Amino acid sequence: VVRAPIELEGLDLAVDAEMPIEGLKVGAAYARTRGRTDGDDDGEVDIDLDGANISPDRVNLFTTYARGPFDARLAARFYLEREFDGEPEANDFEGYTLLDAAAGYRLGRHRLSLSVMNLLDKRYTSYFSDTRAPTGSITSDTTFFAGRGRTFSLGLTSDF
Repeated sequence: VVRAPIELEGLDLAVDAEMPIEGLKVGAAYARTRGRTDGDDDGEVDIDLDGANISPDRVNLFTTYARGPFDARLAARFYLEREFDGEPEANDFEGYTLLDAAAGYRLGRHRLSLSVMNLLDKRYTSYFSDTRAPTGSITSDTTFFAGRGRTFSLGLTSDF
């Protein structure tokens, strides 16, 4: 275990609003994080934290609709590109966007739902693999993870 000084700062903002159409809401969230550490053990924070230690900046947009027994949600997740000062250029993160959708219908004490994650079947490399595996000591097939493709989920929830 290596102990080194770390400086973190960030900003999280979220807002949502009801629309003039009954049951319709829209919202957005933004998260930005900056982190630096001591790269040469001189007691000064002088390089960025790497992708294993800090998440990507992101923007989330969503809309929901709920009226009567029906509800639906559409969400877009934007993972923003990031460069790491003090890391090899190959470890920079290109960013990607994912779109998810879900709908549900209440039947008395039960709710039937269908959701689709990665609706557009975007091909992407996971953040950790994209920022640490290219040049790190962990480069191997056991540490590379492609993002999940389009995934469907069907659910039944019961209240009792």
